[in-house]
Amino acid sequence: MKQIRECKYSAFVSYANDDNTAWYRWIAKFTRELEQVLGGRARVKNVPPPFFGDDTPAVAGRLSTTLETAVAASFAMIIVVHDNYAQSDWCLKELEYFRSRFGDGGFLERLYIVAMSESAMQAVKQKDTWQQLCPNEDQVWLQFYQQGRRDEPVNIYQGMEDGKGVLSNEFLKPFDQLVSDLAAKITRSANTAAVRPETVAGLAALPVPPAWSPAALPTRSPAGVLLGVATPELADSVAALRARLAVAGQQVELLGRDALFGGFPEFDAASLLVLPFNDAQPLLPYEPGGHLAVQSREWLKRGKRSDALVWLDMRDVPAAQPAVAEQAGFIAGLGAKALSSSALVARLVDEVPAPAVPGDTHDSDDTDTQAVRIYIESNQNERLLWKPLGEQIKKKWDKLVAGQQIAPPLFVRPRGLPIDEIDRHPPLDDADGVVLFWGKKEPRSLRSQIDKVENRLRGRDVAPCIVAYLMPPQPDPKQPIVSWAWDVLRFNAAVDQDIDVAPDDTSELDAFLQKILERSSKKRAGAAPVALPGH
Repeated sequence: MKQIRECKYSAFVSYANDDNTAWYRWIAKFTRELEQVLGGRARVKNVPPPFFGDDTPAVAGRLSTTLETAVAASFAMIIVVHDNYAQSDWCLKELEYFRSRFGDGGFLERLYIVAMSESAMQAVKQKDTWQQLCPNEDQVWLQFYQQGRRDEPVNIYQGMEDGKGVLSNEFLKPFDQLVSDLAAKITRSANTAAVRPETVAGLAALPVPPAWSPAALPTRSPAGVLLGVATPELADSVAALRARLAVAGQQVELLGRDALFGGFPEFDAASLLVLPFNDAQPLLPYEPGGHLAVQSREWLKRGKRSDALVWLDMRDVPAAQPAVAEQAGFIAGLGAKALSSSALVARLVDEVPAPAVPGDTHDSDDTDTQAVRIYIESNQNERLLWKPLGEQIKKKWDKLVAGQQIAPPLFVRPRGLPIDEIDRHPPLDDADGVVLFWGKKEPRSLRSQIDKVENRLRGRDVAPCIVAYLMPPQPDPKQPIVSWAWDVLRFNAAVDQDIDVAPDDTSELDAFLQKILERSSKKRAGAAPVALPGH
């Protein structure tokens, strides 16, 4: 399959013209929204646009050279299904050609199906051509139809100002699922192209035998450590682990998701396979354990030692899509056999872990002790907003540390800050900064949440904290809320996927990040090196 840098289009949008016309250019608007957010979500420069052919015929026949070329030049395919698509042999020819170019792996990995209508979805599934292409029903249908009127697509926008309004919640939920998955694949592909062809990984199953013990791990891995395929939300933590092991002299390869379809040739030379997991629904969930089960099974089939297969527990990283009951049972069974990131590093690098702060029960999910961590709230009403806000903060952070001799990496995440669950989480001892939302809350509710966060921020050197005031819906605050230096910064949030600080408050956001950087520098300067036995 092509990498994103080789592609002219991020996705080929396959649809029937009459469906687009009948529903007031719904598909055109969908494509426009996709183009606007995909590059920012992937954090990759110059992501190509989707291909949207206005003149796509809706009759049977051979595909034109133009369409064949566009399919071949695309990173993925998105098919949009309503009544006319269900009746069009032409559209299925586009799908058939896509499979011929991308193979079974690409068909499973890079195909997205948008259902505008439930009955049309069922009609397509009954077509002979479809059943030949998708005999096992592995593809996931994204439901963009209304729950009350299931043959009508959801409204894209909340208001009547078509194309200028805020995306509706009904549209945003499946749209974010599609964008998040496609953006993660584009990011991995871009990183693969930027560094070198990414090492291939697989899916694994079989649990580690009871005889397995951490003591059996080699302290050095001369033939290399493979970090297996993981769910997208673990990408930052796995990358940090890879960097830490590499600095310590380990030969480490990171296995990309495409490895699931590559036969796992890298397993042959590796001496250790590390499989990260959290509570997320596994990739390839057609069997218990999904991608975890596949990798484990393939590793052991090669005659590899079972004690060279390590389960890495990253369950404190929130799951974007929690595992269903069958998969959750498999994951729960791994817990007793798994290592934490810090324990794995300590064993492989042959170092003594730094002593914990008295009373500290927090086990960080990444091993980069120099990293900076900003925790952003996620809650039921604004559960998706931390991602685009985090992207804007990360851009400003990169600008702040550009050119500095020591530029600590920044991790932006919501872990520990679903506010209604904060009492069940460890203290926020490793937080270097905290952001709370003020969008749909009453001021007294916000004050209560500030108190909750302050109770989790222990010690005298308290991390800088701000309130992100989202405009709309509230009027401008007349007085800032200040509690342990909590200042209110205004953010334009008319479009959920593009949240940025108001121009008048840019300097205050810069000052917030500067405080975090200075605090991080002091911590780094004051950290005493750990004496290793025999050194």
